[in-house]
Amino acid sequence: MGYSFFNLAYDVLKQANRPLSIQEIWENANKMGLVEKLSSSGKTPVNTLSARLSVDVKHNNNPTFKKVDDKPSRYILNNGISSEIPHDILENVSSVSKHIKSVQNRFTERDLHIILSSYVRANEHFGCLTKTIYHEVSKRRKNGINKWLHPDIVGVHFPFESYTENTLKLFDILKCNMFNIKEPNCNNCIDNRKIFYGECSYIISVTWDDFIKNPEDYINRAYKIQNSILQYNVVKEI
Repeated sequence: MGYSFFNLAYDVLKQANRPLSIQEIWENANKMGLVEKLSSSGKTPVNTLSARLSVDVKHNNNPTFKKVDDKPSRYILNNGISSEIPHDILENVSSVSKHIKSVQNRFTERDLHIILSSYVRANEHFGCLTKTIYHEVSKRRKNGINKWLHPDIVGVHFPFESYTENTLKLFDILKCNMFNIKEPNCNNCIDNRKIFYGECSYIISVTWDDFIKNPEDYINRAYKIQNSILQYNVVKEI
């Protein structure tokens, strides 16, 4: 019978005397010149090696190998050699693996917003100012629903250098949609001037500095105005 994957794994782990992953076993076998001894390696030898060790551990009443960790799977010999391995090494294999998993899950999507924001602000094709939206404090709907109504992040870009006649026309349209409520709420002053209160404009004008201080309030106001569109003389063309 020729030299098999079983023999290869046994020889590598016997010399290593410590837990190794399938990839590490294969790499060590290459360094030791054991791969050349295989009677047949196939197109996916690493997968074949993994399957061979897995079958031995799961279906053999007296397995030659012992699995000591997952993701990645690590193996040692199960014939008494494992007792020579320091106990702290076996414990560290599992603790290091758990630490790697915790690091992988440490970041949330919002944590990465700063990277996206920095990129779109600095990139000449965007030149965009952004703001993370915290749907938890939204007054739009109950908690649990808001996250599907609000965007995760909003941005604005002002292409001042490329303003055209159409852009100036847009500004005129925006101007016409301010103070355009059909029946405004107002009070008369002593000098016969009127003071308007409430939402008098279909379009809200706000500075960026004010917006980023409390974007949720402005978004909620925009939703409220949108739902009352029939109360305004909305201008779409000039």
